[in-house]
Amino acid sequence: MCSATGEPPLSAKSTCEKFHKDKIDVRVQNAKDLGVGLFITEFGACANTKACVMEINAALDAIDAHMLSWGYW
Repeated sequence: MCSATGEPPLSAKSTCEKFHKDKIDVRVQNAKDLGVGLFITEFGACANTKACVMEINAALDAIDAHMLSWGYW
């Protein structure tokens, strides 16, 4: 699904949004099952492009929907 730059194309926005939502939903359920907190890191490593911003925002939207803590560096 990645372009030559290694990032998803802008046309894959809905696919990326679903991917991140599904991934975060599973991790939230895992944390609930284990009775632990959840802190999201290590996402969004990409170049300074519109596709990169789309990818980061898709992840953040999924994370924020669950009001989770996150760190991006």
